[in-house]
Amino acid sequence: MLLTVVIGLLEVAATDDSGCMPFSDEAATYKYVAKGPKNIEIPAQIDNSGMYPDYTHVKRFCKGLHGEDTTGWFVGICLASQWYYYEGVQECDDRRCSPLPTNDTVSFEYLKATVNPGIIFNITVHPDASGKYPELTYIKRICKNFPTDSNVQGHIIGMCYNAEWQFSSTPTCPASGCPPLPDDGIVFYEYYGYAGDRHTVGPVVTKDSSGNYPSPTHARRRCRALSQEADPGEFVAICYKSGTTGESHWEYYKNIGKCPDPRCKPLEANESVHYEYFTMTNETDKKKGPPAKVGKSGKYPEHTCVKKVCSKWPYTCSTGGPIFGECIGATWNFTALMECINARGCSSDDLFDKLGFEKVIVRKGEGSDSYKDDFARFYATGSKVIAECGGKTVRLECSNGEWHEPGTKTVHRCTKDGIRTL
Repeated sequence: MLLTVVIGLLEVAATDDSGCMPFSDEAATYKYVAKGPKNIEIPAQIDNSGMYPDYTHVKRFCKGLHGEDTTGWFVGICLASQWYYYEGVQECDDRRCSPLPTNDTVSFEYLKATVNPGIIFNITVHPDASGKYPELTYIKRICKNFPTDSNVQGHIIGMCYNAEWQFSSTPTCPASGCPPLPDDGIVFYEYYGYAGDRHTVGPVVTKDSSGNYPSPTHARRRCRALSQEADPGEFVAICYKSGTTGESHWEYYKNIGKCPDPRCKPLEANESVHYEYFTMTNETDKKKGPPAKVGKSGKYPEHTCVKKVCSKWPYTCSTGGPIFGECIGATWNFTALMECINARGCSSDDLFDKLGFEKVIVRKGEGSDSYKDDFARFYATGSKVIAECGGKTVRLECSNGEWHEPGTKTVHRCTKDGIRTL
C-alpha cells in the first residue's frame, strides 16, 4: 500500500504546469507507475513533452555493489506538477567514482568484467551525465610513452568500490625518461639533444611532466671550481631508451675526467677564536645572509663566506683588516686575517707555577705590563723574558696569552731533569 503522507520537499520542478520531469538516474534508476486496482503497479505514460502526469508515483532502485536493488522503494508522487518525497525516504548512497586525472605520460580505459568462461575485461564503460563511473568499474592503465606491446601496458590497476578507486598497483607509469643526474658541490649538469657525437652541442632539453629527461638527451658535466673558459663542459652520458620495454637509463661514456673539489674544510677553532659561516647577500658591505651548512662531505660549498670571531674575554681581535673570508677554489680567501690575542697578555705567575722556572729576568725595553694589581701581573703580547732552570736559561715570548719560544708555538718547562719541551 502506498503512503499518502507527503512533505513539501521539492525534488524536481516542471517548467510549466503540464506534469513532472523524470528523475536523473545517476545513483539510482526509477520506475514510474499509476495507481491501479488493489494497488497494482501500472506503468505511467509519459506525454509528448517528456513529462509524467499528476498522481504519478515514482519507485527508486538504488545502485549498489551487487547491481541495482531489485525490490525498490516508493519515494514520491507528482502533485501540481511537482515531485514530493514521501515522509522518511532515505537517499541512495553514491557509490560511483570520479575519473582519474591524465597527463602526457598516462591515460586510462574504464571497463566492465564478464565471465565467459574466465574473467574478461571486454566491455567499455562510459561515464554518466555527472562524469562518474558506476561501482565495479575496472580501470586499465595506458602508458603513452611506451610501445603498445611493452610489458608495462594494459594492466588492470584497480576497481571502483564504494565511491573510491581501490588500487592493486600504481596508477602512474614507470619513468620513460632518465632522472636528472645529481648535482653536488663539485659538479653540475646541463642537458641537450643528442647531435650525432660526443662533442657537438644540440638544442637545450627540458624535463617532462614526470621530472625526467626524454631519450636521447645528452648530459654535459660542468666543474664548479673552473670557469667556463677553463671548463667548457664534458658530455658524460646519453639517455638510452630500450626498444623492447620502453624503459630508459643513462649510458655513460668511458674516460670521463674528474673535476677539482672547490669546497672548503671548516677552519679550526680554539679557546680564543671561532668562526661563523654564512651566505653573503651584499658584496659591498659584507651583509650576512642565512647560515651556511656543511654537506655530507663535511665541507662548505664554494662561495660560502666566513667571519672570524674572537671568543670570550680576555681574547680580543688585533686591529686592522677585514675579518671576512670566502671559500674560493678549496681555500678560505681572507684578504687580511686578523688574529685573536689575549687582551690581558701573559701571566707572570705562569712562568713559576705552571712552567716551573726558578728565576725570570726581564731586559729593559723587552717587557711591558698589560695589566698589574696587588695580586697579579700580566705582560703584554710580544714581551720577552729570560727564564732560568737549573743554571740554564731559555728565552720566552708572550704570544696569545701563553709563553712560547720566540717565533714558534714551542712551550718549555723546567723539570728536575732540566728544561724540557712540552
